[in-house]
Parts: sequence; structure tokens; C-alpha cells
Amino acid sequence: MASKSKRQRAKKEGAISLVLISLTVGILALLQRWYGEFSDIRFFYGMHFYDGQNLWPFSEKILAGTTIVQHPVEYPALTGLIMWLLSFLVSPSQTAVFDYYRISAAFQIVLLAISAYLIFKLVGKKYGFCFILAPAVLYSLNLNWDIWAIAAMLLAIYLFEKKRYDLSAFLLAVAIATKFFPVVLVLPIMIIFLRSKQVKLFIRYAIITAISWIAINLPFVLINYEGWAYFYKFSAERALGSASFFEITNIILPSITFS
Repeated sequence: MASKSKRQRAKKEGAISLVLISLTVGILALLQRWYGEFSDIRFFYGMHFYDGQNLWPFSEKILAGTTIVQHPVEYPALTGLIMWLLSFLVSPSQTAVFDYYRISAAFQIVLLAISAYLIFKLVGKKYGFCFILAPAVLYSLNLNWDIWAIAAMLLAIYLFEKKRYDLSAFLLAVAIATKFFPVVLVLPIMIIFLRSKQVKLFIRYAIITAISWIAINLPFVLINYEGWAYFYKFSAERALGSASFFEITNIILPSITFS
């Protein structure tokens, strides 16, 4: 019993230390980019909210004092909603763009710690530290809003491991509605269910994910379909990005081309 108690205490202390270090390195990452250089967070505030009108980000708009028509945000529904809600925490001023960036970063540092804790619960302390100390993670933490989707995705995985499949499916839909890349989880989830011959469970999981995603997106579609669809049209028509899946595929398999 004493040995078990010690292990539990050590595990709890490990989780606490991981969270505290996550917050510390998150703050250091913010200090390293205090003014939001090259960050979409700062850039999009300037494009959509700088005049203090807090206009809906999925609509075309002309900011007060300008004549330039700003296009809708090229992000999925929940990321646009997050951008918009955070804009209400900032008062118009000469430093508003920096205030918005730093307020957003504060939320994202907390999400970094939550993500690290979920990794700790899933695979242990070592991988939690690998995550929070990875230069790529810290460098990109406040470049955009990816950490919101990552936290939701990790929670979906954690709930899946706990066999709480319905809630996991809903959280996966939330992650996909925040940044589209968590959709790749559907494939390993399908493989896990099929290998264990749980076809009905996979169908249920897939249906809940799909219906939840539709339910989340439907209000945005009804408010402004063109604004909601802008992200998908922009993504389909944009040039191939540096180090994108398409570019890497072109390098490995030159015979395969993408328009």
C-alpha cells in the first residue's frame, strides 16, 4: 500500500511539474515574440478588428477610416469565433494589436499546459516534456490558433482511450471545426475499430462526428454561407505551401502533380 501511495504521489507531482514547466516555457515563448512578429493573431486583428467595431469575421467589411474591403477570415468556423470573441477583450488604441496578441497568447499558454497534461495522461511524463520543450511547438505556439484544435484533439483521443466514444466523437468534431487537420484521426480510429471487429461502433462514432461537425457549422452557414465557405475555397485554390503535404509528395513522387 505504501509503495502504491508513493507511486501515486510521484505521478501527481510529475503532472504538477509538467504543467508548471509548460506555463513557464509558454511565457518564455511569448517573451521571445513579445510583439507578435509574423503572427496571424496580430495580423488578423489588424485586418478585422482594429477599428473597434468587432464586426463578424466571416463577412466582408471595410474598417472605419479605410476604403479597403477586407475578405472573410480564411479559418474554419470555431477559430473565427474565437478570434471574434477575443476581440471584445481589447479596447481600441494604438497598442490594441499588441494587446490582442498578448491576451490571445495568455489563453494559448494555458491550452499548451492542458495539452501537455493530456499527453502525460495518455503516454507519460517523458512525452509530455518532449512536447512542451520541442522548439517547433514553442516557436509556432502563438503564430496562429492551432493549439485550440490540438487541445480538443488530444481530449478526443484521451476520451477514446477511456472508451467514452460518443463524447470523443463530439470533441473530434470540435477539433475539426477549429482547424481541419484533426480529420486525419478518423483513419486510425477506423482501423482500431475494424481490427477489433467493432464495425457498428465505428459507424456510430463516424456519424456522431459528422452530425456534430454539421451542427457546429450550420449556424455559420446560415449567417453567411459565402463567408463560411471562404476558408474551403481559399484552401482549394491557394498555391502549394512550403513543406506542405503536396510539395513533399511532389518531391518524393515527381510523377504526381497537383494543380
